[in-house]
Amino acid sequence: MTSAMALVLVPMINEHSTPTVSPTASTELLAEIGDYFFRIIPVSSDAAVKTARYAYNEKNYRKLFVVYDKSNSGYTLPWFEKLKTTFEEFENGKVEDLSYTSTSSYNFLEMARNISKKNVDCLVILANSLDTALISQQLSKLGVKVPILACEWSLTDDIVEFGGKAVEGITLFHSFDPNSDKKSNMEFNLNFQKRFGYDADFASAYGYNAMKILIGALKDSLAAEQVKKNLLDNSPYQGVQHEVRFNSYGDVIREYTLLKIEHGKIISL
Repeated sequence: MTSAMALVLVPMINEHSTPTVSPTASTELLAEIGDYFFRIIPVSSDAAVKTARYAYNEKNYRKLFVVYDKSNSGYTLPWFEKLKTTFEEFENGKVEDLSYTSTSSYNFLEMARNISKKNVDCLVILANSLDTALISQQLSKLGVKVPILACEWSLTDDIVEFGGKAVEGITLFHSFDPNSDKKSNMEFNLNFQKRFGYDADFASAYGYNAMKILIGALKDSLAAEQVKKNLLDNSPYQGVQHEVRFNSYGDVIREYTLLKIEHGKIISL
């Protein structure tokens, strides 16, 4: 599910020739490799580039401060580096950063105090939804008003549930649109809610896509090479929201939706 785990497991997956489909491991470090690893989510560097261009061209930000969680550095570090490289190619674009390792006892208030001392146009948070909410809360307590851009990892209901008013205005790019009105997406959401009692998020939808695709590839044969061939040959697949089309490396390309938290809801812009 996470890039950190994928980076540990993929060498073993390849050693034992075990075709594997990940719903949400988007690290750039596993891109364009001809192996047994497939994924439903696009490579995270795509979102990083979009975020950098949006911040500079659409919002006219010139100074960014990035906070990223090292506990999933396979995802956050390449995301940060791509954002920094892209943003600093623009005239007067500058990026500072602060890394941390997420734990249940981490002092987010102290982090917020450090951020409050920075003279920046925008804060970029590369963390899970709970940490993103907690960082936003501590900044709000200190009276720090700074625009916040987030990443795909933060898009679950927890960000609103735990962040409350503090996360109002947070914006991010995601390949999953929680407000999609496609019939297949609405049917999936209804069935998911009936079965589990809570709303589906991007991990739910991508997990469903991954399992459905893998089950299809296993119908003809359990032999590893044939399963891998089936995964590639049967592409594209109809996913919950979008077509899933693997390239020769098992990566996918997808359009992004700009999302924003407004009045306690995640809206599509």
